[in-house]
Amino acid sequence: MAGSIAWAGDRALFYTRHDKAHRPFQVWRHTIGTNQKEDAMVFEDKDELFWVGVSTTRDGSLVVIESESKETMEAHFVPTASPTDPPTVVRPREFGVKYDLDSHAPSRSLFLTSNI
Repeated sequence: MAGSIAWAGDRALFYTRHDKAHRPFQVWRHTIGTNQKEDAMVFEDKDELFWVGVSTTRDGSLVVIESESKETMEAHFVPTASPTDPPTVVRPREFGVKYDLDSHAPSRSLFLTSNI
């Protein structure tokens, strides 16, 4: 699996890093114009059954961090307007539960669709 990246505003970039087994397991934040050594790890999933990805919602208001296995997932979000905020969990991990999330800027609504 290739790594993933997501822009947050005009100066921050979130990206995944892989472990020795080439599994994406960490999300890092880079501030454009700074040295990569200053990047901050914002999320890590040590469970080897889970793969981590990062994306943005369609309206661009949130960076979404998803950690997913074959049966289960957990999502966190960071507002793109505040890229240094810690990730907020959408729903704690529960076996057998998967969902998608998106946001709609004018109403500031967060939408979840799930298999529950």
